Amino acid sequence: MALCKLLANIDDDHHMLCREDYQKAGMKQLQTDECVFTRYVSNIIGQPSLTNEDLLINGKFLNMEIVPVHMRVYRSCCHPVAAMIRVMYCRLLSRYGGTCTVLADDQY
Repeated sequence: MALCKLLANIDDDHHMLCREDYQKAGMKQLQTDECVFTRYVSNIIGQPSLTNEDLLINGKFLNMEIVPVHMRVYRSCCHPVAAMIRVMYCRLLSRYGGTCTVLADDQY
């Protein structure tokens, strides 16, 4: 029983540390699932920052045309919106990385 309690404390500490790092990197924690963190940015040079309205109401994800390399912020991401989604299930001490690794590298 003591081992289970120790492991739970380690998981909680790990989650708090990761949450702080993800938030420093500009990621938002979902209110509906505290283990999910997201970050969406415009991948077109010179475009303004994306808002929730851009993503949800104006449908920025509906138009996923290929952006020419010379116009991209993140060269390896060919879409107009670069997305990073991190899912961290603490009790398993595992996580899954999202689609734009360059976006993640840019923040650390």
